[in-house]
Amino acid sequence: HQERRYLMNVVAPHLVERLPFVFPLYRDGPHRPWFVRTGVLLYSALARARLNGRISESRAVRLVPELRTENLHSSALYADAWTNDGRLTIANVRGAAERGAVVANGVEVVSIRPDGADVVAPGGQGRIRAKAIVNATGPWLDHLRLLEDERAAPSIRLSKGVHLVVDGGAGWGAAVTIPHDKVRVSFAIPWEGKLLLGTTDTLHEGDPGDVRVTDEDVETILREASVAVHDLGPVRASFCGLRVLPGGPGAT
Repeated sequence: HQERRYLMNVVAPHLVERLPFVFPLYRDGPHRPWFVRTGVLLYSALARARLNGRISESRAVRLVPELRTENLHSSALYADAWTNDGRLTIANVRGAAERGAVVANGVEVVSIRPDGADVVAPGGQGRIRAKAIVNATGPWLDHLRLLEDERAAPSIRLSKGVHLVVDGGAGWGAAVTIPHDKVRVSFAIPWEGKLLLGTTDTLHEGDPGDVRVTDEDVETILREASVAVHDLGPVRASFCGLRVLPGGPGAT
C-alpha cells in the first residue's frame, strides 16, 4: 500500500490512478458476506481509503452497468489502482538512465565470473565488470543461477497468468473482483477503452520462452468473467506471463 501511494502521488501520478473495485457476493458463492466485509474494511484501513465495505445493489450497478444481479446477495467496495504497466516500465528505465545508469536492451548473460559477467549483445560479445550482480531475471532466475553454480537446485515454480482484452467497459466507474473459490479471484477492469479480463493460474513447466495462450485459457477466462459480468464483447487481444513463486529444494 505504501509503495502504491508513492507511485500514485510522487513517482508516476500520470500513470497510476485510483480505481474502485466492486466485490459481488452471490448466494451460491464461496464467501460469507461478513467475512468479505471484514476483509474489505481491514484492506481499506491499510490503504488509508475512506470506503464503506457494503454498498447497495443500485450503486453497484451504477458503477458497473453490466454487473450480473441474478442471485446477488450484496456487494462490497474497496479502493485499488490501475496502470499501463508497459508505460510504467519504460518510465522506470528512462528515469534510471537520466540519473546515470547504463541501459542496454537485448543483452544476454552467457557466463558469470567473480569480477562480473560475459554477455552477448546485437553488436557482439563483451564483458561487464561488477562488484555485485542482482539476479532479477524473473522466470529465468534458475537459469542464471546455473551459470554461477552448475549444481544449483531449482528454487522456483512458474504459474502462467493469461489476460484477455475485450470490448466493453463504457460507463464503468469501477472494476469487478470475481470470487471463484476460497482463495482465487479474477478481475474485469476498465482499461484503455476496453475491458481487461483475467487472470488464470496454471502450472508452467519447461522453457519460459515457450509460454503461450491456449484456447482453453480463453474459454476459462470468459467463463469466469461471465459469473459476474453479462454482455461481454468480442476478444480483441490476449497475452500471458509467468509468475515466479518460491518452490523446490533450492528455495532456501
